[in-house]
Amino acid sequence: MSEPKRQRDWNHLIVVLGQPGTGKSTYALKRAKALCKSPAYGLAHDPGWRLPDDDMLVRHPNFDSASQGLAQRPGAIHSLSVSDGEAVLSWGIDIAKASMEAGANCPVIVLLDEGVSTSGLNPYRMSPNLRDFIATRRHHNVGMIVTIQSPAMGHYQLLGLSTEIVMFRLIDEKGLKRLESIGVPRNTLDRVRKLPDYQNILFNSQKPGLTP
Repeated sequence: MSEPKRQRDWNHLIVVLGQPGTGKSTYALKRAKALCKSPAYGLAHDPGWRLPDDDMLVRHPNFDSASQGLAQRPGAIHSLSVSDGEAVLSWGIDIAKASMEAGANCPVIVLLDEGVSTSGLNPYRMSPNLRDFIATRRHHNVGMIVTIQSPAMGHYQLLGLSTEIVMFRLIDEKGLKRLESIGVPRNTLDRVRKLPDYQNILFNSQKPGLTP
């Protein structure tokens, strides 16, 4: 039996990069809200409450609170202040699986604000569970949005397997060189250095020739 159309097409791994204060969290929340209208369930990992206040964002201190909130407001984005973002992602996989088993096939989008708060996404190691999920994400019917202050702070496979890289202002040379190594043109990176706050450049890592 072929996969449901939404499951096959739900292929999102959006990496949002930028120095603090440049607008990456605001942008990431906006993208998550747009994807939730598909419809999809929305989850977020935000231990420092950095995501901006929004009528569609509901904050929770733990999974019990978030489970109750999801049942009451399934169209909202439910943000958890827990220690590790990988736990939020695992919960998202369970939610999507339950939806598929029930025949609803409603996908899930998980926003990991500040990817360094997810243990399996450090520059030197990607956990086996996280690596397997990223490689097979469309089969799980779960997508990800990850914000990181610099490409040098995240695992190289996260960038290489992304569907989109959204670049706000970046100035660290190590991070810029990592972007260049996956195909971002040098002249684009020169523009990234000078971007004003809340402006970005999109790089489609699946079709590098479409870089603005």
